[in-house]
Amino acid sequence: MAKKTRRNIDQDPMRPSRSEKKRQARMSTDFAEEMLALNRRELGSIDPPEGLVDGVLAAASLKTGARKRQIKYLAGVLRRHPDFEARLLELLEERRGSAARENKLFHQLELLRDQIISEALATKEAAEEEEERFNYPDSAPLIREAAARLPDLDTTAVARAAENFCYTRKKSAAREIFRLLKSAAETAEVKKKLNNRE
Repeated sequence: MAKKTRRNIDQDPMRPSRSEKKRQARMSTDFAEEMLALNRRELGSIDPPEGLVDGVLAAASLKTGARKRQIKYLAGVLRRHPDFEARLLELLEERRGSAARENKLFHQLELLRDQIISEALATKEAAEEEEERFNYPDSAPLIREAAARLPDLDTTAVARAAENFCYTRKKSAAREIFRLLKSAAETAEVKKKLNNRE
């Protein structure tokens, strides 16, 4: 039987290499750092090892040096509990996906708001050329399109806010359009979740 030396232990294909161990340690540290953004309920939902939740909540309020030491400790806990680390990764990926979806929705609503404002401005310009009274109706094409996507949208309030922007160019009017769109989008999301539960 070959004598085990440091050299042939490191060459054993069943053992992770030193660089692989370092990579795994870095990953655990990254997960531990991300874990600090989770609240007690989220952590409790993935069956954490005893004492881990308090360790995470304590670390979140620490200053730089102490925080780094606590993250290092939490990374060690993760490495000793690979099943928990796998559940944590699943939760973190779910949260990242949720954040990405929210970000995408935010940009879509911003674009829709800008399109509605552009349509209202074009309507005002056309009315002025024809020497007619400017009125941006809640049946305008882009508001109809928005209402088709967001059934709870207050189309009259959106039309009035767009008219207000055309007259005043105030950012508060544009923010009001975005708020109305966002509120309708959130209501649609809640209804979708309730329907999925039935």
